[in-house]
Amino acid sequence: MKFVVVCYVIAAHIEKTFFLGAWFMATDYVTSPITKRGQIVYGICLGVLTGLFRLFGGSAEGVSYAIIISNLLVPLIEKVTLPKPFGKGGEK
Repeated sequence: MKFVVVCYVIAAHIEKTFFLGAWFMATDYVTSPITKRGQIVYGICLGVLTGLFRLFGGSAEGVSYAIIISNLLVPLIEKVTLPKPFGKGGEK
């Protein structure tokens, strides 16, 4: 059973849509986060959503749906991960 799951995961990552989404669509400068922590959160969100859509979804376009949903979350990710400027928010 474990071998079948591993083979399924490998086959899902070899598909063309996965590489197209991972290399060109997800790394677009206009829609991806600016901060380093935001990029990490964005990548984790993309990976989890892609895995969920591929395992439980009826469509093979899990990468595209994950990118669309993650792009909707980018303003929230940026708001949470944006560092405070030096000297702001300290004690008075």
